[in-house]
Amino acid sequence: MKAYGVSNKSKGTKAVISDRYRLASCSKQFTAVAIMKLLEQGKIKLSDKVFGDGAILGKTYGTKAYGLHITDITVDELLHHTSGGWGNETDDPMFSNPTMTTAQLITWTLDNRPLDHVPGTNYDYSNFGYCILGRVIEKITGQTYAEAV
Repeated sequence: MKAYGVSNKSKGTKAVISDRYRLASCSKQFTAVAIMKLLEQGKIKLSDKVFGDGAILGKTYGTKAYGLHITDITVDELLHHTSGGWGNETDDPMFSNPTMTTAQLITWTLDNRPLDHVPGTNYDYSNFGYCILGRVIEKITGQTYAEAV
């Protein structure tokens, strides 16, 4: 085994074989399969809303009233990167506050980052959208993401 490159660009730390890295986009396939299994089991529908009264995550995240169209976002739109915001085109929230927990990051984003588009009208690859789907999986299964997947 051999390591190449650097493990921390800002510190110039050389990579070693014991370094651990983020799984990043490789996990999206696992997330999508887990969502589809929940769909197959009848536990969710692609048309289910994610945020707001009666939605899967309800008002678990955020400290303010939800911004325009947040409560319109569906599971399907998150799966297909068409939720209306938080994509790679404009400052993906997953990389904006690296010291926050997932719950803190979702709350911060809902409170501070309005959608750029009406859900379902624009494609923008979204790591954050899949982070939200991870919370959907946890809510529906009652397990951690890792346990459920």
